[in-house]
Amino acid sequence: MQILLFSLISLSNSFLAYKLLLSLRKYRIREVKNLVDAGPRDLPSASVLIPARNEQIAMRSCLEMVLASDYPKLEVIVLDDNSVDNTSDEIKRFAHAGVRFVSGEKPPEGWLGRNSAYDRLSTEASGDLLLFLSVDTKIKLKTISKMVNFMIDNQTKMLSVLPSRSDNYRFSVLFSTLRYYLELILARVSSPPSSSGIWMIDRIVLTEELGGLHHYRQAVMPEAEIAKDLAAKDGGLFEIEKPQYQFLIDEQKLGVDFEKRWSSQIQTEQRNFALNILKQPVIILPVLIIFGLHLLPFLMTIVKFLLTDFGPDFWFYLAQAGISMLIYACYTSIVWSRGWWLSFLLYPLVIIQESMIFLSSIYHRFFGKMIWRGREINFRKF
Repeated sequence: MQILLFSLISLSNSFLAYKLLLSLRKYRIREVKNLVDAGPRDLPSASVLIPARNEQIAMRSCLEMVLASDYPKLEVIVLDDNSVDNTSDEIKRFAHAGVRFVSGEKPPEGWLGRNSAYDRLSTEASGDLLLFLSVDTKIKLKTISKMVNFMIDNQTKMLSVLPSRSDNYRFSVLFSTLRYYLELILARVSSPPSSSGIWMIDRIVLTEELGGLHHYRQAVMPEAEIAKDLAAKDGGLFEIEKPQYQFLIDEQKLGVDFEKRWSSQIQTEQRNFALNILKQPVIILPVLIIFGLHLLPFLMTIVKFLLTDFGPDFWFYLAQAGISMLIYACYTSIVWSRGWWLSFLLYPLVIIQESMIFLSSIYHRFFGKMIWRGREINFRKF
């Protein structure tokens, strides 16, 4: 039995390392041209679509960055999703700069709130390309130009970007959730990783070929489901040279950054887990087993150290714990601008945090209420 357990732990770490290395090799940016370098071309118009709810503090800097963009054919539309703070007033202050304000409505029956906001924004937009942007995502002068150029050069229909983290040494970074780490680990051709922070799609593809966002009204992460559908159109099994959907790790080359409060990250992770459990309750046991196998080397190392039992088992568990920490540090060394060595030391606490988030999501799904951005999610509607 012990040999089987040791084998499962070793295989688990081997799988993590293999999958992460594959994803890093595939999704790291090689080259992204600026508009000036790309030469003259007929540029598509782009609509920057920002759903906001209770984002008064972050809204100003977000809009200032978007309006500073060098992309020449741009419109900016912001939807205030029934905020209870002064978010709407902050948006309206930018009306003179051309920012269009859209007042949010109560989500229709059967719609998740964010999905309804996406749908409303897409119907208001006139651009050839739709760029969905969260208020927590920061962009630079050439970000939109580089994204458009990448889509043109690679004949891409949809693009999403894993943002960098440059606000390092903050609690919200050191103890950030494992969402995007897991996205890379679990990535496959038929289910590619995606980012809700910033994603761009051809409007005709979304509204006509995919049937619009109504088709994704109950999707936990609509951008992920859209990416899957585009992957399916490409065949969904084998890599092709120019897929319709592409995912990029920013690495500070596109100028995409991300800042989000720790509490907001926890709430979002709980929401995503709970809704996934709602749709696929069979995932509960496999996920608990995976978390258990992952946590066991850390727990057993501590137990055997306290008991001063430094036999072969101790060194096996210590080595496997170290390998897990090193794999995570490989990820943060690329996504974080600095401080990756702290992620190596703190990873045991981060994986415990992720496990607790999953357990709390199970409780909220079956026994309690789920509050996200001040709005209760009523599971009975779904």
